[in-house]
Amino acid sequence: MGRFDILFGELGLVRSAGEICERYEEYLGEGHWFIPGAEALLETGLRRVFISMGGDGVLAADHSGKLHVPCIPGEMVNTTGCGDAFMAAIAWAYLRGTDLADTARAGLAASSIAMESRETINPAMSVEGIRSRI
Repeated sequence: MGRFDILFGELGLVRSAGEICERYEEYLGEGHWFIPGAEALLETGLRRVFISMGGDGVLAADHSGKLHVPCIPGEMVNTTGCGDAFMAAIAWAYLRGTDLADTARAGLAASSIAMESRETINPAMSVEGIRSRI
């Protein structure tokens, strides 16, 4: 499991979420920490949590539930910028008031667009492109 950081909402405090998830992985085994890890992160006061499951998609969770959203197909050319595209799209979707599932789909759509170009930023990246893949 890789290390990742989380911004704790209005507190403005950045800390490693890896410690929380590693605690569960130790007891449950690799890959089985997703749901309890998401629950632990929600207990900190976060409103939404998105955990990458690699090629299996993303686990999206909020205080009303959890769901698995599979990857959106695309032609892999270069994965540089996929994570950044995902984060930007979930921020954009959240600020537009999008529900949990469509917010996760927006992130995955942006990631699939990002990986289809040799460029660091795919010239095809656009709101229309993201919406067409959701």
